[in-house]
Amino acid sequence: MHPRHKKRTEQTEALGRSRGSFPTKLYARCDVRGLPLGFVVIPGQTHDVQGFAPLFRLITGRIETFLPDRGYDANAIREQIEAAGVEAAIPAKA
Repeated sequence: MHPRHKKRTEQTEALGRSRGSFPTKLYARCDVRGLPLGFVVIPGQTHDVQGFAPLFRLITGRIETFLPDRGYDANAIREQIEAAGVEAAIPAKA
């Protein structure tokens, strides 16, 4: 199998690379009752912020306030949230 084809397959299937395994990360957003609004699967070696944009686009019209943890305290993320007309309640990084 050609290495390039293998890499492309891993990306489309959200397979990451680590020592001895193919980790993935599942990002889910829930409403105040804990019911899921949407989820996205990305490769495990990518930064957590990479899961924000695709999932936020899925739920933008269904939320009024976004309540993530402090890992989402970045200007680019705050700008996306504000542009969507959603209130951001993100704790500041220590």
